[in-house]
Amino acid sequence: MAFLFATCVVVASCPTVKVWASEKSESKKTKIGKVWLVVDADVGIKADVSGDVYVTPDGGNTDRYRIDDVQLVNDGGEEFSNTNPPEFEITLVSQDEEEYYFAKTGSSAVRLDLATTAKSKYDKVELISAKRQNDNSELVIRGRLIFDKKADTRKVNSPAVSGTAGTTETTGATVIGAGTSVEAGTDRTGTDQRTDSSNSGTGSNTEKVRGWDPSVKGRAVWAPVESAKYYQIFLVKDGREIGIMRSIYRTNYDFSELLPGAGTYQFKVRSVRSGNNAKSDWVLSNVMTVQEDGSFSIQGQ
Repeated sequence: MAFLFATCVVVASCPTVKVWASEKSESKKTKIGKVWLVVDADVGIKADVSGDVYVTPDGGNTDRYRIDDVQLVNDGGEEFSNTNPPEFEITLVSQDEEEYYFAKTGSSAVRLDLATTAKSKYDKVELISAKRQNDNSELVIRGRLIFDKKADTRKVNSPAVSGTAGTTETTGATVIGAGTSVEAGTDRTGTDQRTDSSNSGTGSNTEKVRGWDPSVKGRAVWAPVESAKYYQIFLVKDGREIGIMRSIYRTNYDFSELLPGAGTYQFKVRSVRSGNNAKSDWVLSNVMTVQEDGSFSIQGQ
């Protein structure tokens, strides 16, 4: 009987040891931490219900998870509008289920930022929900893109340049998205931080120029708008947008170090109103042609 009792004790204690080992293993996992995602999209207002949402991970923990899926979730046939904005779902997966897990939900789990290239179309990106599943190895995020209402409904004065005024749709535009590194002199949102006095726009004879400066290769100049807080500007090469949209707090910008070889160049610029951030129509400049040897000429000069 003593032998049988001892056997029973050993058998009964085995599951306890196994459970303890499992719990200890779980406690050694590392929290993924708060996720920071930059969202871009090409879904337009009053457009066919189609388009794509682009998501780029940011922050210092991107090696702990990956994007498994991104999709629009309200593309049931109605046109998108201010009252029916695009909604999307992002599924994140732990890079290693045995090593990392999502520890939080909701706004404490994720931060969504709007890509600089998307700010010409959307006012902001909103988080709807963030929920864990599959033993906390997945995080399903739902959000919506809010169209820029003020830009749609209010007329704002456009900067004057030598070129074509009005809203410009650049055919076949290929805009570099959120994951691209930002050139020196700008912050991560593309806002120009340089304070070079040579480009301050004061006391320069070329300030009378509205378009490409004929005396300085790659220098864009436009007329000030009284109500503007700042200006947004894109570089256009051979009819296609290149690089990031920059926010400029003066009426000129030096693209000379950002011209990728020979071709025809324009810039498009718009003003952003003080107080409510309403945006004007885009204005497209005249053409600057750069040759293989680096020489350049300005249309109309």
